[in-house]
Amino acid sequence: MNAQETCCKFLKRQLRPSNCLGVREFADSHSCRELVRYADNYILRNFQSIIFTEEFHQLPKTKLVQLLSNDKLVVCSEEQLLEHVRLALCRPEFLVNTVSKNALVMTDATCHNIVDEAKNDLILQWSTLECPEMKRRRSRACEVGAEVIYVVGGLRERSVECMDPEGANHEWQYVAPLNQARDLTNVAVVDNFIYAVCGIDGINNLNTVERYNSATDQWTSDVTPCLTRRCALGVAALNDQIYAVGGYDGYIGRTLNIVERYDVRQNKWTSVAPTRSRRARLSVSVLGGCLYAVGGYKKGTALSTVESRRSLAEKYDPRANKWISVTGMSNGGEGLGLAAVNGKLYAIGGYAQSWVEVFDPKANYWKYHSDLNCKHSYPGVAVLQKP
Repeated sequence: MNAQETCCKFLKRQLRPSNCLGVREFADSHSCRELVRYADNYILRNFQSIIFTEEFHQLPKTKLVQLLSNDKLVVCSEEQLLEHVRLALCRPEFLVNTVSKNALVMTDATCHNIVDEAKNDLILQWSTLECPEMKRRRSRACEVGAEVIYVVGGLRERSVECMDPEGANHEWQYVAPLNQARDLTNVAVVDNFIYAVCGIDGINNLNTVERYNSATDQWTSDVTPCLTRRCALGVAALNDQIYAVGGYDGYIGRTLNIVERYDVRQNKWTSVAPTRSRRARLSVSVLGGCLYAVGGYKKGTALSTVESRRSLAEKYDPRANKWISVTGMSNGGEGLGLAAVNGKLYAIGGYAQSWVEVFDPKANYWKYHSDLNCKHSYPGVAVLQKP
């Protein structure tokens, strides 16, 4: 048995729903035909588990079409598969002339009803195009006028997910990924744009910033870089200004207490008062006019304390520009994401964690909320109005 055959035999034993698409791509690029056939069969048999993985959400359109059109695809029912297709995004003529005339749709009552409902929605949408105040129905998972939580990047991650906290199932969905992977980054929102600040590219600390436009589902890099290269920092927006707090000056380097403030209008960063203690892997968010710095690491110890800073835009005084201690968390948090939604703080992910906890400041306690699709170590978390 040669080296290639040995490797292929090993990879066959390692196939899982979370990696089978990547293994199949690897095998194809190295002309390992037997492994390609084995992976193809595994994918077709385990399709209903694979659809919840990150690899599936990153499939190119052509490969997704090939997979869905394979007659050997195993699903509990064709109706279940059809329910997940966003038929309301189809062109009306395609829905009427092609989908509704499909043999399965015509003979299966459930499929027929699903397509009929989509056709009715499209008729309503096209008949009300001259009324901009009308909401487009069922064409997206998110509705206009409410808040959505976004989880950005993570450990060697470019992926971005969003979730409606008021939704019935608390389901997370993928959107456009970052332009480059940003380990230990963090994010903030101003004018409904997400800013991903600093981080590390795997070798060097970054001072660059990416900006996300939810209307176009795109990331751009036209923001002035920070003054300090760092990672594992905390980032938040207060009064339309972005604060970059603490972090490391190297991958495992010196812990910082540096705080920088970004003026969106001037596209400029300036230094402001430092935090009371040096800390990294912290999370920062704004709630009730205060800037919260939660958890993190200091001298190798996970921190459960919470620090808050008063609003500088309305009450800023250089003589009182300082951080004060407030009630601590019940547990320390390393590398978690933090966002304020509807008067509560959501602590999301963290090192080797895939769950969400929510803090109610009125009741002064934390509780379990939901599970992510995958583990997000050191993610950035932001909140946008639904597009």
